[in-house]
Amino acid sequence: MSLFLPQRTRLEACLERIAQHEWKVQAFTYLRPADELRAEASAADERLAAGTQLSPLDGMPVGIKDLIDTADMFTECGSRVLTGRLPERDAEVVRRLRAAGAIVMGKLRTHEFAMGTRTQPTRNAVDSERSPGGSSGGSGAAVACGMVEAALGSDTGGSIRIPASYNGCVGLKPSTGLVSLQGVFPLAPSLDTCGPLGPDVATVEAVLRVIGDVGSQEPFVLPAGRPLRIGVPRAFFTEQLQEPVEQAFAYALDVLRGLGWEVVDVEIPIAARANEIQYALFYGEVADVHRALFAAHADLYEPHTHDLVEAGLAAEPARYAWAVEQRELVRGEVLAALAGVDLLALPTTPFTAPPYDAYGLLIDGEEVPIDLAAIRNCGIFNQVATPALSLPCAADGDGLPIGLQLVAAPQRDLFLLGAAALVEAALSEALA
Repeated sequence: MSLFLPQRTRLEACLERIAQHEWKVQAFTYLRPADELRAEASAADERLAAGTQLSPLDGMPVGIKDLIDTADMFTECGSRVLTGRLPERDAEVVRRLRAAGAIVMGKLRTHEFAMGTRTQPTRNAVDSERSPGGSSGGSGAAVACGMVEAALGSDTGGSIRIPASYNGCVGLKPSTGLVSLQGVFPLAPSLDTCGPLGPDVATVEAVLRVIGDVGSQEPFVLPAGRPLRIGVPRAFFTEQLQEPVEQAFAYALDVLRGLGWEVVDVEIPIAARANEIQYALFYGEVADVHRALFAAHADLYEPHTHDLVEAGLAAEPARYAWAVEQRELVRGEVLAALAGVDLLALPTTPFTAPPYDAYGLLIDGEEVPIDLAAIRNCGIFNQVATPALSLPCAADGDGLPIGLQLVAAPQRDLFLLGAAALVEAALSEALA
């Protein structure tokens, strides 16, 4: 969507897309009345005409994941446990969006308490028989359908990047701590982040500049006197890939080489244990988050979420202590891999959007559990606090999007976005 169209025109385009697609995609839990949205768009047009725009986001239609507090709309975290919960105030990220003039369209669906990589009943934006991913599945599907120009999601192990990959949009997990989590319901606090999804890198960067504290970060510039160096951690990260994903990743690397960038192999041996460490951290922290709620309302949790919380409450404290120690080893290896390169490149997910009701996929003759495999290439970067971005790089034979994940060192979000914009343009040119 062009940022130079009148705001009312942009809003009407989103409302038209909602009318066309929401009945099938089911991305929203709540959509604000159209007259309220049109009044805000008209006010943004008046500011534009008067030269008093609040920010580049003034008049942008955005959606908010139903894990993020909104004072004028229920925030129920996709759960019957919190039915009718109306926060006293906006989350900090929502406050910043409103102050920048963004039009908050409504609330977008999430897996219950963000505990999963599927978001029901939301459907994939490209194929309604496929999963939208999760837990920010409503955000990914709404952006990819054009029902909003941008959306906020949260990411603890891939919950922004997985929906971005499945639906064919751009999603950024920012550096840990860059974006306030005040008013964002926690999942595993030491791993949690909040970030934007959009149709392109420029939109994602525009939103990040409003919701994140990026003022101390240096803007992107190409290194002087040498090519950009891209590290590829092949062991583990490029194993158990569907063939179209493997082919698309090889193609993306050729596009990077076509930019004159140097592509080199790097090693992250501990990656093979990253999911084990991720789950140990998750179980230890989810237990603390849900202890009181679960004691009072265990019967209202969905079966899958109920089992996860119960497992967390039963986990041995020593197991969490082990995971905290192991995370330091993960951090050391990932940062060592990044020390000799500018970015890492790897597939976002090992497969395209799976069938809606599937819980396992056959890859290389092996049955792979979807929820565990979906975070395979993502969760490790939540442990290290690096920014990580997924952008579309190709599609499989059925037209399902394939995501390329780019990762930078902590607090280099603007560098990552600048490089990603060049990759995005090169991929677009190569496909033209």
